[in-house]
Amino acid sequence: MKNLENYGVQELNATELNEINGGVSVSLSLGQAINFTLGIVNIVVDAVQAAAVAVADFVSGFINGGVEVEV
Repeated sequence: MKNLENYGVQELNATELNEINGGVSVSLSLGQAINFTLGIVNIVVDAVQAAAVAVADFVSGFINGGVEVEV
């Protein structure tokens, strides 16, 4: 990599970076972080619950003779 000091390149400070980015800052309050985390947990719990119901239905059908296997 070339020595950038030879070209007059300087590192930007935090204020300059903020201005370049349009003043956008990403910050979450504790409540927002908790809501976000709970949303993800709910998605995972719903998926696991759906899988458990599907397995229970399959096993129930198998026990009751509802599953036919052709040979």
